[in-house]
Amino acid sequence: MSVNKPENQLIDVNFYKKSGKWYARTRAIVNHFLFKDGFKQDIVNSQDCLMDGWQEDGFIVVTSAPEHVNGFFERVFFPGEFSGINKEER
Repeated sequence: MSVNKPENQLIDVNFYKKSGKWYARTRAIVNHFLFKDGFKQDIVNSQDCLMDGWQEDGFIVVTSAPEHVNGFFERVFFPGEFSGINKEER
């Protein structure tokens, strides 16, 4: 079975404080599977909820996708997993 690489796939992104309290929700466009290096970069580049620099603030980031989306887009990223990933200017 062949699974096509995501192309401009819209996913939901929720940000939680380290305490577990929900902080913000947005959407992001991804072009990589969540287990590929580019997935986190896609989120940093396309989320429009938080100002650049949030990557260093230690948020818990939860990604998900609607039921009709074919792919693996549900994941929890722990504080520090986005550290050092800078937004790329387009």
